[in-house]
Amino acid sequence: MKIILFLIFTLNIFYAAEVNSTLYEGDRTALSIYYAQMKQEIEQTIIMDEAQNERLQNEKILLSKLQELIQYQAKPFILENTFNGKKEISIEDFLKLFNNIAKISTKKETTKENQLMVQDKLAFLKNRIENILESKKENLKLYQLQFAYYKLLQRKNKALLEKASISIESGTNLLYTHLYKVKFNSNSYLLELETLDEALKEMDTKFIALNLAKEREALSSETISTQLKLKLENNIKHKNKYLKKSFDTLLLLAFYEYQEKNIDLFLEKKKLMKNTLNKLLKKDNGLYKAKYLLIKELANQQLNATDYFMLTIKETFQTLYSTLNTYLNEPLFVYDEKPILAINIFKALIIFLVGFVIAKIYHRQFIKLHNRRKDISTVLIKVIANLGFSIIFLISLFMAITSMGLSLANLAVIAGALSIGVGFALRSVVANYIAGILIMSEKNIKIGHFIRVDDLRAGKVLDIGLRATVIRTIDNTHIIIPNSDLTDKSVLNLAFEDKIRRIYVPFKIPYGSDIKMVRSLIIDAVMSSDIKLLRDVYGKKPNVWMRNLGESFIELDLFVWVEGYRPSSKSNLLILIHETLLKNNIQMPYPQLDLHLKKTKSSAILDKNILGSAIRKL
Repeated sequence: MKIILFLIFTLNIFYAAEVNSTLYEGDRTALSIYYAQMKQEIEQTIIMDEAQNERLQNEKILLSKLQELIQYQAKPFILENTFNGKKEISIEDFLKLFNNIAKISTKKETTKENQLMVQDKLAFLKNRIENILESKKENLKLYQLQFAYYKLLQRKNKALLEKASISIESGTNLLYTHLYKVKFNSNSYLLELETLDEALKEMDTKFIALNLAKEREALSSETISTQLKLKLENNIKHKNKYLKKSFDTLLLLAFYEYQEKNIDLFLEKKKLMKNTLNKLLKKDNGLYKAKYLLIKELANQQLNATDYFMLTIKETFQTLYSTLNTYLNEPLFVYDEKPILAINIFKALIIFLVGFVIAKIYHRQFIKLHNRRKDISTVLIKVIANLGFSIIFLISLFMAITSMGLSLANLAVIAGALSIGVGFALRSVVANYIAGILIMSEKNIKIGHFIRVDDLRAGKVLDIGLRATVIRTIDNTHIIIPNSDLTDKSVLNLAFEDKIRRIYVPFKIPYGSDIKMVRSLIIDAVMSSDIKLLRDVYGKKPNVWMRNLGESFIELDLFVWVEGYRPSSKSNLLILIHETLLKNNIQMPYPQLDLHLKKTKSSAILDKNILGSAIRKL
């Protein structure tokens, strides 16, 4: 089954449809002939049903559009230049050129957006063509024609963008060159701006009154009258009209301040223009945004780069500060009938972080104290350091909570409810913390002791924490043992009071061996060896004891006293015992079994069978 699926997948790869690039690549004449041939084939096709007829009609429409697109030639945008040879240029002529450039910029931005949409459509169609199902093969030509249409449209937009960029660049250079030939009347602009501001304020007041009337009608009759809707629409339209006039007046003032080199005032007007731009209706936003970007480009290219950069940075920081201040003082949510501001949360985070840093510094300094004061217990230092860290951490947490205006009493109720569930979830963690406190207070296990919890966990204690203890094994691996294991289970401490301990090395000898001689040989070999153990300490000299008389051998034990934990001692002693026994021709015993066959009356019966005969032959 897997092989069949693999073959099907392989065939789909080799026989999958591909995009027909001949529909959009090549010269215009060849493409035009190709489109005409395709159209003729469509017209000669016999129509079988309504769906086929609709599909063929769509293909013919697409072929006609393709014919139009291959004939398209991008033309440069015409900018009327009436400035040449003039010593003085009128405001009307200057603004006419400025507005034409803004319109071209708007067209350019719209084309850019269209290019993105066209690219998405091309990706979708390419995927549809390459993964078309057998049942949808009749739509393949339609998809191919659509792909070619958007490919040619993309090419058209690209040419349009290139022409627009050239026209915008030449037009802006023309503006910057002749700007100083225009005379701007700032006083009349200021008066006009004041009038417009008053009109806008009146419209805002009227808009509020109309909205209140709208709410009253909605509350009383749940419907809004047509007359009121018309008034609201007219108010919005008139306000948008005055906003555009205000923007154009600010534009003229910005030109004036630019001529006078008043950079601060120029940036101020630019900022007011941006604020006005944000209030305009969406349908007018594109053109006026292009105007704003042109005036911004004017400042970038003509003003002193350093001065403009510094002032722009200043303006940016002021804007950011104003925006941030507004955002921080807005309530994010309400808790216990108290609005929680973003700035309160920010203050709480700062207090919490500062408290956390202080706690970490306190903990680090106490740990360093152990390096300077060796007379102080390491465990005591760690307990004080961890306890102080926890207290500072909790204090900073409570201070952070109260700084947000929250009451600790209300939070205590929530904490009490949560503690039940959290207590069950963290019962093992709490048990480990309590066990850690017990270990540190009882001092039965200390840093540097060698302990054994079980056959797999044995090593030197490196660190005793509140939750777990770290040991290092003889294999130089570190094991983290929960403290509850050290209090609930039996722990072998090999360095509790005295580091000297006795180890047993069992070995066996065959029956018939001279036990006294073997005992003497082994003790002499141990005493003369270089294995590290106690030899001359009274009551702790090496000795050999008999443990048991086994079925096949005599069991003996060599016991010696060693200082510290030496895992290799037992291995070295076993090797020494083996070499000593071999050297003195004492054989190592092995299990033996003697089989005694006793002849009875039943032997006659046993002889009659094959097994009995075989045994008797043996």
